[in-house]
Amino acid sequence: MIDSHPNDNEYIIQVHLASGYTPSFEPPDEPASTAEALSGRDADLWQESQDREMAAHFKNGTFTIVPQPTDTNVVSTKFVYKIKFPETPDPIFKSRFVARGFTQVPGEDYTKTFTPVPKPTSIHFLFAYAAMHQMHVHHSAVESAFLILELDKKIYAEQPHGYHDPRYPHKDYVLLIHKGLYGLKQSAYLWSNHVKTTLTALSFRQSDTDESVFIRQQEKGILNIITV
Repeated sequence: MIDSHPNDNEYIIQVHLASGYTPSFEPPDEPASTAEALSGRDADLWQESQDREMAAHFKNGTFTIVPQPTDTNVVSTKFVYKIKFPETPDPIFKSRFVARGFTQVPGEDYTKTFTPVPKPTSIHFLFAYAAMHQMHVHHSAVESAFLILELDKKIYAEQPHGYHDPRYPHKDYVLLIHKGLYGLKQSAYLWSNHVKTTLTALSFRQSDTDESVFIRQQEKGILNIITV
């Protein structure tokens, strides 16, 4: 996001470094499967990470457990593991429960999937424009962005490994997905449409040459440019 404010020539540069960074610190391994994650030396940390992920999904209402319907595709699922700040004394263990999108059925589980991304020329131009006009440049990320969205299709998926409620055996019960679970083929498309609808409602205009750029000219000469 780029903002211009008249008579404001202050430059602020913030550099965030992980505390206690030690370049020679041996990073922990990122497991390729749940079995590997829960059998290695960091099994307790990965288990805690998975528990946090699933608690967030239940709180968010990402899905509900329902009887498995007949003659309906059930999308397979898995956990994906990532370590943030691996070369520090206190790495962060992240687990993400995702759908395996390649098991979705085209036309039944999804239709549109295209999502625009910024053109390299747009990024280069906007940084140059910001520097020329002494504008502030901000970078931010939306936490669990896709999980904000309501799905456009009724999609069923496998229950996550290791979280089978005894009352709902996995062979008879599945998840009915309500939100844009990561890994689903249409999640990025739905997110893109959501962003467009939200920003245009806030008086931003979508660029004619790059669908990922939104511009708003406010009073007193203030200009906002958002690149998604």
